[in-house]
Amino acid sequence: MKQASLAKLLCLLLFILSAFGPMSRQAQGAEKQVVFDISLSSQQTMPGVPVLLTIDIFVPTWFPKPPEMPRYDIPNVAIRAGDGSVRSLRKRVNGALWAGLRKTYALYPLVAGDYNLPAKSIEITYTDPNGKAAISKRLQVPTRSFTAVVPQTAENLRPFIAAKSVALEVKNSGNIDKPVVGGAVERTITATITGGLPMVLPRMNRAQAPDGLRAYSSEPVLRETDNSGVAAGSRTENTTYIMEDAGETQISGVELTWYNVEDQRVETISIPPLVLDIAAAPGSSRVSFKVAVLSLVVLSSLAIAAIVCAKKALLLKRWFLASRARYVAAEPYKYAQFRKAVNADAIGPMWSAMLQWQAVSHSGADKGNWAVLTSAIIELGAETYSGEQNRCAKGLRRKVLLAARLTRRKNRQRAHPNATKSTGLNPR
Repeated sequence: MKQASLAKLLCLLLFILSAFGPMSRQAQGAEKQVVFDISLSSQQTMPGVPVLLTIDIFVPTWFPKPPEMPRYDIPNVAIRAGDGSVRSLRKRVNGALWAGLRKTYALYPLVAGDYNLPAKSIEITYTDPNGKAAISKRLQVPTRSFTAVVPQTAENLRPFIAAKSVALEVKNSGNIDKPVVGGAVERTITATITGGLPMVLPRMNRAQAPDGLRAYSSEPVLRETDNSGVAAGSRTENTTYIMEDAGETQISGVELTWYNVEDQRVETISIPPLVLDIAAAPGSSRVSFKVAVLSLVVLSSLAIAAIVCAKKALLLKRWFLASRARYVAAEPYKYAQFRKAVNADAIGPMWSAMLQWQAVSHSGADKGNWAVLTSAIIELGAETYSGEQNRCAKGLRRKVLLAARLTRRKNRQRAHPNATKSTGLNPR
């Protein structure tokens, strides 16, 4: 009996181990399904020399979507993270080939001091090794710190520029061989840097022009490149100098001192000054000044005359428009428009023209003076729209014109009753 009970207990224990043992191993494996590594290339650097922050993430399967990598914003640190993408990696973990991603940040401290990277988090998604739904996991990125120190041999550099190489190039164009008053010289200076950012390069052209010259400087142009993780770039400054006075003058040269990180020493590069012996312009002095003043007076006079002419033209235009408006609104014009409509044999426009003529005539809407003309127009309209051959239309048009002349004569006689009566000659 005891042996049977012991056998049942043993079977129950084996069942429990077989049921919960794999789940325990899966839980332990889930904790080790992500390999997460963060590293700094150095704990100490110098201003302008980058420290590389590298984040590596490995999983036993693959990433169905890329993780959202953290963004850093640190005062006095220029951060370059490539094009924003991550690099794919492969790594063997316990004999198995795991998939990985790497993100690298280049941290350029701009001044000496201590710098701290704040804690961040990364949420990743990878495929479940057991073939189930994707697994999401949030990884914590701890704080990191580094220090930027200026070497003792370069403590007096102002500004401090650290790089693998720095070079200067100058191009002069214009009236260099035969400088003369009124001529110009264009001076372009380009500083190139390798192993550093072009933003640390200082201004090279002087803000104040030398004696006898007037300077016009354009905004400096900065170009930044990345060659296999090595920062590089250039700063270009362009200045045009106008020669105003005769005599010898000098455009100052440029001197740039920097720290070579490979040779660990201070180096100086320079551009020599540009000396100009400016000659007086032919025929210059007071004569040219008088010509300039005279030209200014002539141009001013022409400008004033143009303004006056423009005002006169505007007044003339207004007068012309007003005169035309009065002419169009007068009785002779309305009468001429009526005759034009009659000759065109257009009954509709004929009525419209007669009403407009009637509105401005001396008798106004007095039906007595317009009865004959109205009857003639009605008769012409009936003939026109009768559908027949309109053989009498020409004669009816003459009748309408004659009635119009008689109506106009009556209107004038009524407007001027004391005037000498017409003898009938030239009834128009």
